[in-house]
Amino acid sequence: METTKFSQTKLSKAEWNSIEIPLQSDQKEILQLIIDGFSNVHIKYNKTPSLLSYMKMENDASDSLHSHLFDTFFKETIEKQKKKYKIGDDFFAQSTSASSATSTATAVGGKKAMQFRIENTTKNLANEKDGIFEFVLIDIASKIFKYFADNNRRWNLHFYTLYHLTKNPTFPSSIPMSIAM
Repeated sequence: METTKFSQTKLSKAEWNSIEIPLQSDQKEILQLIIDGFSNVHIKYNKTPSLLSYMKMENDASDSLHSHLFDTFFKETIEKQKKKYKIGDDFFAQSTSASSATSTATAVGGKKAMQFRIENTTKNLANEKDGIFEFVLIDIASKIFKYFADNNRRWNLHFYTLYHLTKNPTFPSSIPMSIAM
């Protein structure tokens, strides 16, 4: 019987670098969340941009701008849902400041850069809607209405999701829900 002798040697730096696969950025974010969560079990993380952060206008948000953005991007969709599922106006909470048709110039206080951002966003938004927080909320609300109208209990799942997304204090600065609903 022959005995084999095994020996173990340390990898050289070149050998180690040739076999190691670097982490992707999204994997690094997850690892950082795990590390941060070790000492803070209540950590919350949300990287979904709001419409305002997508437009890079978080610091410029006024009530008139919120109303204008609601009228421009959300009102038509909500009105279609109300009509499709026969939802009365009494279902939605009334806004403290009534949404009115304001011009872009009035809503942004005449700032050309903000007008340009709104116009640019209108053109480029079709491909980005799935990843913007307010559009995600409206999509979930649409599913609630659809399943509720069909007497399908899946509306509970979407209601639960919507409840926890809006309850989460880390959701991005977005159009106030009182204006949207």
